[in-house]
Amino acid sequence: MVLAGMAGCAKGPEERSEQAEALLEEKYGESFIVTEYGNQIVGAGYYTVKAYAREYPELPFTVRVDDDGKHFSDNYVERRVAQKISSQVLLNLASLPGYTYIFTQVPAAVLDITDADISAEDYIAKNPANLITINLTYCPIGDTAESLYDSLAGALKGLDFLQGMIVLNIADEETLREIQMFCDEKGSLDGDYKALENRCRSYSIRYSDGRLSQSREEFLGALEGQLQGE
Repeated sequence: MVLAGMAGCAKGPEERSEQAEALLEEKYGESFIVTEYGNQIVGAGYYTVKAYAREYPELPFTVRVDDDGKHFSDNYVERRVAQKISSQVLLNLASLPGYTYIFTQVPAAVLDITDADISAEDYIAKNPANLITINLTYCPIGDTAESLYDSLAGALKGLDFLQGMIVLNIADEETLREIQMFCDEKGSLDGDYKALENRCRSYSIRYSDGRLSQSREEFLGALEGQLQGE
């Protein structure tokens, strides 16, 4: 009897879509589209959806909404900031021989930021403890470990306010494209991403203040002969 009553009161997909879109529009002053639903368990008290802003369809993000619509959380601002960082890194790596894809992970803000146009630097200033992970998938063509180190050292130009980790995944072209398609569609990393990452040769390098923490010698010792799978 109780379950039947709760089911009767639960919002359907269309109502939840409209509710989530309205909440996001009120918060950010933009228009959004909900694409898919997550938790719809009766009695859970909340639901999740995937959405994107009409102006940024390439940036899917996740929204969690209480059933009563009074509280909700999302990672839209984080996705926008991550895009800014990825774009700067890609610009800095423009001369890197081969194919490159960047997916940046930005932790959720401590404060509720409603300005989605906030710069990456201002975002970090408001959340100074954030560690930013830059996932760089690279399919080299005739590159060397020495030149790759120089490229990575220059990848952080203009981003000296960041600290965190560069995860370098050396992949073949097919795996790189699959990772790009996965990240562009999901907007987050999960177990399925890890399965793709396991097909790469991965190296993690810490950075802060625009500098790599690993010396050239340390990098060459770890990577020499590995760019072509030797």
